[in-house]
Amino acid sequence: MKNHDRLITIISQNLNLDEAFIKNLQHSLSIDEQDKEIITRIQQLITNAPDQLWDEFHTYLKGINSFKKFFDNFSFIKNHTQALNDYFKRFASSTPDNDYILNRLKVGIQLEKYDVNPILFSTSYGNVYSYLLEYIKNSINDDSLLAPVVKAYMKIVFLDLALILYAYFFVKDKKLSESKKELAHVTRSYRLIHEINDLIIRTNDEKALFENTVKILVALGNFDLAWIGIVDNDLKVVPVASCGKTEYLDNIFISVDPAIPEGNGPVGTAIREKITVRINYPDEDPRYAPWKERAHKYGFKSIISMPIVPDEQHDAIGAITLYSCHENFVSLGEAAMLQEVANDLSFAIRNIRRDKEYEAILFTDTLTGLGNVHYFTSMLSSQMKVASQQNVKLAIVTIDIDNFTAINNSIGYLQGDKILQEFGKRISQLLHNSHLVARSSDEFYTIFPFTDDMELINFIDDLKRLSMTPFDDISNDLMVTYCIGIAVFPGDGNNADDVVHKSRVALSEAKKIGYGTVCYYSEQLFQKNIKKISLQQELRAALKNNEFELYYQPTINLTTRQISGLEALIRWHHPKRGMLAPSHFISVLESSDIIIQVGRWIIAEVSRQVQITPQLQQHGFTVSFNVSPAQFYDSNFIVDVIKSVKSSMINPSHLQIEVTENLL
Repeated sequence: MKNHDRLITIISQNLNLDEAFIKNLQHSLSIDEQDKEIITRIQQLITNAPDQLWDEFHTYLKGINSFKKFFDNFSFIKNHTQALNDYFKRFASSTPDNDYILNRLKVGIQLEKYDVNPILFSTSYGNVYSYLLEYIKNSINDDSLLAPVVKAYMKIVFLDLALILYAYFFVKDKKLSESKKELAHVTRSYRLIHEINDLIIRTNDEKALFENTVKILVALGNFDLAWIGIVDNDLKVVPVASCGKTEYLDNIFISVDPAIPEGNGPVGTAIREKITVRINYPDEDPRYAPWKERAHKYGFKSIISMPIVPDEQHDAIGAITLYSCHENFVSLGEAAMLQEVANDLSFAIRNIRRDKEYEAILFTDTLTGLGNVHYFTSMLSSQMKVASQQNVKLAIVTIDIDNFTAINNSIGYLQGDKILQEFGKRISQLLHNSHLVARSSDEFYTIFPFTDDMELINFIDDLKRLSMTPFDDISNDLMVTYCIGIAVFPGDGNNADDVVHKSRVALSEAKKIGYGTVCYYSEQLFQKNIKKISLQQELRAALKNNEFELYYQPTINLTTRQISGLEALIRWHHPKRGMLAPSHFISVLESSDIIIQVGRWIIAEVSRQVQITPQLQQHGFTVSFNVSPAQFYDSNFIVDVIKSVKSSMINPSHLQIEVTENLL
């Protein structure tokens, strides 16, 4: 139905335009039988008027100042001469019937449409009818009829003008009312935008954002139903959050597939084309046919769907759809503002998903899917706050797989990765919570809450029993052992970094004792660790200050009882403690990365000694030096040996490499 026809219908309904209304109208104007006879005669006079009258009539109109202003120029008269003639011929109808009234109402609607000043129109209108009245008076030869003619004529003119102006002001008033509603809608939309933006600032979880958004839309937007749907892999739009008359969504099928009717409704179209779709009369809109009965059941008369597009370069992921039981509930202006709500929501989703990706990069171990050390420390801080409030203790457990480098070299790195993945799963299953487990290299970290020490002992026993289950799927009869270091909050520290560090101190001690060892942190371990850290710092300074020296111990050939070679042994000229044998520092050296640098120095120094000492270059004479496990597994070890041999230009057969017992 066109807007013009809708207005006519609304005005007619407002007037209760029927036969009774027309009779009351005639009665109120006192149109009696004599008036009707005179009106009929007037109509005949005007209808039968010569063409000269209408030519003079148009010339007369052009001379009226108000008429000039009314039409701005005479093109209107020139283009609509016959229409004007027909209009004024018809005004003098014998009775104001339904068609007559509707015709006058349409004139009023048109005047409002073109924003004609009603006073200017009334003045022009009076001038026109004065001209016609003068013609009528001149055409009547009976003076006794003059007064009745004027009286009847004025009744018709009054009715004509009254109906036109009624329609004019009715439409004006309707538009004013609609403007007030629009203002209320815009104010409502601003409130929605404000509240949802505030929600966006406070929320970093997509599910919570969706659920609270639909609640705000229903509570502040006065919608009867608000829901958010996301497109799945089958092109189906699946509701993920809803509020209001949510029963409407039960077993509903909506798609974005354009090949089926369910894919061409407001939701499917909004998502597929990334546009806002507004339907104000679902009963009349063929796009809503698949859900027409459902909408009728719940009384929905206005629907708007807005796409959620986190990335303009890609498809929409879903839509926000709103329903109201009132017609025209969402105006065009409000629809644009509601799209802003969808845009803000899209922006928030993009940021939430981006942050999740960043978190995955920063806090997730990509191999196992567990958290990494950064994640573990952050999560431990939160757990410590909860534990303090609930008077619960936390065991921070660090687990290191024994001799994992050798396992990797034996079965391959891919299989070694599978061991790490499977071991992470086993710990997570033991705890019934993967969020309490993290990994770094071949070390795993976990948190165990407990109130009684026996609970912790039982957990450690269960943890140790994991090593009794072989990794047959990865390598036949492969058993993995591991050392465990344990620190307890709050007894061993009050912050996450401190407790994790002490757990690793305990682990380091366990590894020294041997495979499969469990060690709890203690103050003695702490002091021992402090001394170790201090010694490491001194060793770094010693390397930098050239405080190391090689002593050469002869090796005897038992058959010839002759010296067949030398063994290079490191000594340390300590600036305060004097000459130190390896027993004072070699264990600390081998437990740190300094051993790689010192080992490189030893290779270079032995090669230099062979180069400058002719006796060491005799046939069959060798100089040996020890290599630690860390050096042996260093990828640059062979390169370092070759580089030293080449730079010193010696025969490599004079060098002999000895591995320490720890390598085995």
